[in-house]
Amino acid sequence: MTQHKLIVSRLPLWLLSLGLLSLYLGVRVLTDLPQVLAVGVGAILLPVALGLAVWRVFVTEGDRRRAYTRTVLEYALVLAAALLYAVQSDKLMWVTSKNIATVLQVSWPALLLLGLVPALVSEMAIASMRHAPTVELWRVRYAARGARIVVLTLIAFAGVNYAAQRWNRKVDLAYFKTSAAGEAVSKLVSSLSQPVRFVLFFPANNDVLEQVQGYVQALMAQNPLLTVEVVDQALNPQLAKELKVRDNGVVALVAGERSELLKLDVDLEDARNSLRELDAKVQEKLLRLLRPARTAYFTTGHAERDYAPLGDDKRYGVGALKGAAEALGFTVKRLGLGEGLGMRVPADAALVVIAGPTEPFLPEEVASLKAYLNQGGKLWLFVDPDQGSTADELTALLNVTVSKSLVMHETLRVRGLDRGDNPYDVITNRVGTHPSVNTLSRAGERYAAVLLGAGAISKREESNKELKVTFTLRAMPDSFLDENHNGLFDAGKEKKVPLDYAAAVEPNVKAMQDGSQADPKNAMRALVFADADVASDLVLGNAGNQYLVMDALRFLGGDEDLAGTVESEKDVPIVHKKDKDSLLFYGTSFGVPTLVLGLGLFLARKPRRKEEVR
Repeated sequence: MTQHKLIVSRLPLWLLSLGLLSLYLGVRVLTDLPQVLAVGVGAILLPVALGLAVWRVFVTEGDRRRAYTRTVLEYALVLAAALLYAVQSDKLMWVTSKNIATVLQVSWPALLLLGLVPALVSEMAIASMRHAPTVELWRVRYAARGARIVVLTLIAFAGVNYAAQRWNRKVDLAYFKTSAAGEAVSKLVSSLSQPVRFVLFFPANNDVLEQVQGYVQALMAQNPLLTVEVVDQALNPQLAKELKVRDNGVVALVAGERSELLKLDVDLEDARNSLRELDAKVQEKLLRLLRPARTAYFTTGHAERDYAPLGDDKRYGVGALKGAAEALGFTVKRLGLGEGLGMRVPADAALVVIAGPTEPFLPEEVASLKAYLNQGGKLWLFVDPDQGSTADELTALLNVTVSKSLVMHETLRVRGLDRGDNPYDVITNRVGTHPSVNTLSRAGERYAAVLLGAGAISKREESNKELKVTFTLRAMPDSFLDENHNGLFDAGKEKKVPLDYAAAVEPNVKAMQDGSQADPKNAMRALVFADADVASDLVLGNAGNQYLVMDALRFLGGDEDLAGTVESEKDVPIVHKKDKDSLLFYGTSFGVPTLVLGLGLFLARKPRRKEEVR
């Protein structure tokens, strides 16, 4: 192809591109006279480009003519897009209907892309064969078709996005079911000794009301002291005012002069998440309604785990543990020197939680805790040996000791959890017979608790005969203490022996018979766990850890009779991680896209070969 013919063949595309650039500068960048000149130049260049594209068809022949013929329609689409933009623009004001203006606003960009991108690709494909005696028409056709597919995909995506913005509604396609009455709530209702009524503030024939009524009616069958009534807040403003209900979509639980409010919603879509956890929420409100006010104090000032950890604390927090305590009716507060721990534990303390301290307690603080226990206090101590602390000044109060070495098992451990393959991340489903592990004990081997860097707990050699130590959570068989911290079992130096992770500490039977503690529920109670992560936010999503924590809180709160499962229909997110399942990770990230691409290339090459033979 001569230089003159080459320039003529490329001139339509150059003029088209220059015309669009000129229109863009005139509309978006320039003002006044330069704007008018730019728009005028663009308005002239686009039709000229289309005319030259048509003229180019008549001066060529063969497959090159057919290839150029295909580009004429694409140039025409670009010109049509420019005309549609002009028609709907605010400058001309030719369109007064808002609906028509909206259609034109979404149509002209689609036409512009549908014409411009295939035109560019087709021109590039033809230009790549400028020295060839003839044009391979199949190459131009496939290039243009690929460009159109990409453009149509973008148009479809933009259309869906635009429609989603205009149709502003939330659609929840997740599994949905209102939680049924669980074992714990059923026991609580069965033990009612005073009337409790559920007042459901909902309009008539409401979908959320129907779900809540089904749940409450199942509870009514267990105790006639529980009653239910349905009230429309607008039709009974006096009762709503007494119960401090300001709108429908609220469940009021009333016992005597006390009441608790459970806020849901009148719209089923908005109430779905609350209905999935209705059983847990009802349990929390019933306990607050029927039990006296109780406060759980979390100690602070000794680098403990916190339910709102500071940014530089890389350990896992205990916010979920705080939430579990609140769900059982506790009000959670902090307790440190500033709150008087150096003198005494507050009188309203129903429970003191010490979550993995790594700095020692002062002698005055230890004395306060000892006095609190002697008066029938309740204490939950988490020791953090993997953080270098065994809290000896605290474990000595409770007649136990925690090893500095960590427990290992060669096979029964958990990996992932953002910690990689840590040899000290172990599991266990072995529990003792004690109220603090009642649910796990009855569940057999269906649930397992996860521990991250746990030590072994044992009774002190200089045993305090006034305290009874019961081991509640045991290590799996063939576990051992990694004495040299190498992450391996050394047969000559280490032994696989029975080990324990947790213990319950109470006054012994003889002391209670002597009359020092007449009521077992008013006696001192303590739990010691040789791992702080067992109740951390990282693992409390595991059912075994949840039941372990909830039963421990019930035991320490004197509610062990209410131990049992809580029903929940909450969706559990499915998370796949690279270090947890590399085959799935790489397969979905690279394997499937590569397979699809390879299949597309294979299907695209078959017709090409046929045409080459032809």
